[in-house]
Amino acid sequence: MKATCFTANIAGLPGTLTGMIDASTHSTQTHPAGEAEDPLVGYQEMAQRAGVTPATLRRYRRLRQLPAPDDASVPSQPRWRRSTFESWLATRPSSTLRTRVMPRPPGDVDVEANVEPNPYPNPEPEPEPEPAEPSTPPEPSEPSESLNETYIEILRLVVGSGSVDTTDLRAALSPPPPVGDGRNRAHRVWRARQLELFEALHELRTRGLLDHAHDVSAGQDQVFLTPAGRALAARLRDIPRPEQQELYDSSAPSPL
Repeated sequence: MKATCFTANIAGLPGTLTGMIDASTHSTQTHPAGEAEDPLVGYQEMAQRAGVTPATLRRYRRLRQLPAPDDASVPSQPRWRRSTFESWLATRPSSTLRTRVMPRPPGDVDVEANVEPNPYPNPEPEPEPEPAEPSTPPEPSEPSESLNETYIEILRLVVGSGSVDTTDLRAALSPPPPVGDGRNRAHRVWRARQLELFEALHELRTRGLLDHAHDVSAGQDQVFLTPAGRALAARLRDIPRPEQQELYDSSAPSPL
């Protein structure tokens, strides 16, 4: 009878013993020794402890100023032991940690939020440009060095008249158009001279030596010298005119 009672008591214990063993095993697996005192913490908890933003700590890690994470199984959410972070925080001067109220500097992006980082973090502020001084047209040091005879004759003609209509200027510096059907050699030479004068006027305007005013009502395009052009024309007075270069008279026959 005693054996029967002992067997009955043992038979009622398996569920209770199994529950106690499972609870002990679960406690050992989920709470190893020392983990409760030194848990894993992420950016949010670390930022609250340091008084900075999580983005600041991410930037420190990007610059390799944070210790290696103790748990990097999720690359976008690394975690550190609290003791590891506390040790690192104790070595940082308070002046190097920006407080939460300070704005994020330009280029400070969250690389772990799939945003491309700035390869040059915390750039130095660029100095403000100084106000530009009023520019004056440069005066050529050697007027005859880069000006051919056509340019020089145009400047001499304009400085003598103050302003000249481009039609009159081309007529004064080129022979009159020859008669004919326009397919002979004289016409080809005349057209080449007209093109040369047109390009010379354009070049002198580009160099800032000539300016022009267009009169729509009269259909005229007057050219006149700029201050730089007048200064250059004054220096050209000392350069002798070439003997072979003469002004054409529109009433004279074509030399061709």
